[in-house]
Amino acid sequence: SMFSGARGALGDLKAAVGHVNPRGLLLGIVGLVAAAYLASGIYVVAPGEAAVVRRFGAVVEPRVGPGLHYRVPWPIDRVDLVDVSTVRRETVGIIEPEGDHEHPEPPARLQALSGDTNVIDIEIVVQYQVRDPAAYLVNVRYAPYRLVRDAVRASVTSQVTTLPVDNILTTERQALQQAIRTDVQERLDAYNAGLAVVGVNLQKAFPPGDVAAAFTDVNSAREDRARAINEAQGYANSLIPQARGEAEQIGAAAQAYRSDALGQANGGAQAFTALLSEYETNA
Repeated sequence: SMFSGARGALGDLKAAVGHVNPRGLLLGIVGLVAAAYLASGIYVVAPGEAAVVRRFGAVVEPRVGPGLHYRVPWPIDRVDLVDVSTVRRETVGIIEPEGDHEHPEPPARLQALSGDTNVIDIEIVVQYQVRDPAAYLVNVRYAPYRLVRDAVRASVTSQVTTLPVDNILTTERQALQQAIRTDVQERLDAYNAGLAVVGVNLQKAFPPGDVAAAFTDVNSAREDRARAINEAQGYANSLIPQARGEAEQIGAAAQAYRSDALGQANGGAQAFTALLSEYETNA
């Protein structure tokens, strides 16, 4: 029957494993589990990455380079891999979203007030990468692009207020770009964010659309003023030499007339003196 068949199978199983020591079997299983647990501490760091090992939350290895490494398995040690080679890119003030660079927040304009109280639209592209993976993991509590973006916005607001609008739009753009880069790095360092600014590109600095025409008119007026000054200066430069030549000519003529008049007067005086002397002799 089926019941007798089951009993036979059970008997065969007992006969097969009856010679196995249960304690040895248990120790073998425990050994395999322990080996698997210890083996779970092996980890690999790929090129371009760095590993940060934390033990009970405290950083014990801040920057582990590429290769095969070992740490105490979970829950004692924790390993986080950080990309330290990729140069990340963030746009600030550009309202057109990039296809491969979108964020949950919609892009927004970046406007700042110049030193002479003019509103300027700014468009900036900033490149950055992770310099200190341990500081980056521990101190950056939200998306790094937000930290970089907000640092750029604060820096632009601070730096633009030191310059008049004409300098921002023309002669001081390169200096402003460098000042923003330095200031952004100082802000990130103050946060101990572990991020390094690779480059800052001040793509555009321009007046808002609704006042752009007024800026154009002012610039045109300034150009007209400069042109009028240059033309007047050119006329003066041509007139002054001519006037100096005429003055020298008049001076020379006057000197000649003076010499002639003195000569005639001296001659008349000498003739009178001779006549007087002759008169006094014959008197």
